[in-house]
Amino acid sequence: ASWTNVAISRVLVDEFLNGQALPGDVITPGEQLTTASVTDSVFLLSAAQGDANAQNTLGLMYEYGSNVPKDYPKALLYLQRAAAQKNADAQNNLALMYDYGRGVPQTYARALRWFKLAAAAGNASAANNIGFMYDQGHGVPRDYSAAFHWYQLAAANGNSDAQYNLGTLYDDGHGVGRNYTTAMHW
Repeated sequence: ASWTNVAISRVLVDEFLNGQALPGDVITPGEQLTTASVTDSVFLLSAAQGDANAQNTLGLMYEYGSNVPKDYPKALLYLQRAAAQKNADAQNNLALMYDYGRGVPQTYARALRWFKLAAAAGNASAANNIGFMYDQGHGVPRDYSAAFHWYQLAAANGNSDAQYNLGTLYDDGHGVGRNYTTAMHW
């Protein structure tokens, strides 16, 4: 069953979630209920009701074409809705669309704005992404001290990419004194 032609009623979704309907049950002639179609429908229903987590998930599904056709405008729409509700994951994901120019003009200033909102809400990936922008000079002047600050913040919150990036800064002596022992720690 494909995303575009599967219509599942709220009752059928509830029955599936309660174990009363099973994958393989017929929805309409020629279509079967699948775990993917139920999952997609649950996200659509939840997103339509304003659930920011579902909107973020749908945004990612459309951005990457996961169980749905890739559709950047829809991805942007759902991520914007979730980000407007202060969903830090959605803010980070929206920033990535601007950072990479996926379906939108590449705009580092907008990416940085959304990354900062997400990082302020505790999203360690966003803090790492800000560090990377400063590390590479993407849309901001290259500033290893600023990169170090953001990587350190993300690493302290368990972000493994930031931990690696901190190790690299120590190994290269960028923004901090070169220290191979500390580099190995990270």
